[in-house]
Amino acid sequence: MRLVKVALDNGEVETLIASLLDRKEYPTELFKELYYNRWGVEQFYDVVKNIVCVENFTGHTDRVIQQDFHSALLMCNIHSLLVSEAEDEMPKNGGKRKYDRKINKTVSFGFMKEAMVELLAQPDPVGSMGSKNCS
Repeated sequence: MRLVKVALDNGEVETLIASLLDRKEYPTELFKELYYNRWGVEQFYDVVKNIVCVENFTGHTDRVIQQDFHSALLMCNIHSLLVSEAEDEMPKNGGKRKYDRKINKTVSFGFMKEAMVELLAQPDPVGSMGSKNCS
């Protein structure tokens, strides 16, 4: 294993553990960009594990575990699309606030999960949304 210290733009130093041992082929400077590119993936894992609780399966058979896992990923993808669109529509900071507004992912996922259950429990989900024609 190799420990790599990366100085971030905000002045913080992150210590990374890597299995890329060749310092000539993988110089320390390379890890800053890799870390930046990987951060979105790490945030997704955090949502899947801590908000969606993907490890809490409703059964023990292979089929149930696969269904739970894939439905959790589907919900995460739908949630990501909705949150991304909502954040695009949110007013920008404009200097009045210290931080930009963000969607609370835990709360929004809870609301979305309830809405999806209601939607999917409808005998005619498309008709219940007000659209009778799907063509």
